[in-house]
Amino acid sequence: MNLNSIKLLAISEQFNVYPDQTVTMDEFIDIMSKALADSRLSERDDFVELLVDLFFRCKKSTSRTLKFE
Repeated sequence: MNLNSIKLLAISEQFNVYPDQTVTMDEFIDIMSKALADSRLSERDDFVELLVDLFFRCKKSTSRTLKFE
């Protein structure tokens, strides 16, 4: 199952709950795990590792948080 616009909107709304709309890696993993719970990806043994990799690939700075833009 792909990330369609509805899922992306839901993820964006989850980011908005946090101060400054930024999340830590743990918060990102929680948000994405819930958003992708019904996907085949979530069944992989390395699912969390893939989310950690995605978190660091998305970051544009050296901060410890990520903002959905």
